[in-house]
Amino acid sequence: MYATYRLELIRGEDRSIPMRFLYRNPETGRNDPIDLEGRDFLMAVRDWETDEEIDRLSTHNKRIALEGTWLTVNFPHAVTEDFTSERAKFDLFVISGEIRQCLLIGEIRIRRGCSYG
Repeated sequence: MYATYRLELIRGEDRSIPMRFLYRNPETGRNDPIDLEGRDFLMAVRDWETDEEIDRLSTHNKRIALEGTWLTVNFPHAVTEDFTSERAKFDLFVISGEIRQCLLIGEIRIRRGCSYG
C-alpha cells in the first residue's frame, strides 16, 4: 500500500524535505513511527508531460538520508535549476534485498522564484 503526497520546490533552490512514516499500532491504537534504518530507498522523478526521468534520488547517492524514523529527500540547487517544467511526478520505493515496494507517489510543483529562474 502506498500514500500520495505533493511536494513544492522553487527552481534554483536547495531544498531538504523531511518525512516521517507512521503505522497504526494494533496494541495501543496509536500511530507509531516506522524505524527506517537499514533499508534502502529510491525516488524517481519524471516530467509530468513527457514522462522523461529528470532526477533520481537514493540512499546510495546520499540524496535520501535516513536518521531513525526520519527520511529526508534532498534537492540541491544544481538539480532544481535545471527543472524546466512546472510539474513533475515521483515515486518513492523502499528496497529490502530483492523486494522493492512503492511507499509514496505524488506530484512536485516547481515554481519560479521571485529573482531566479
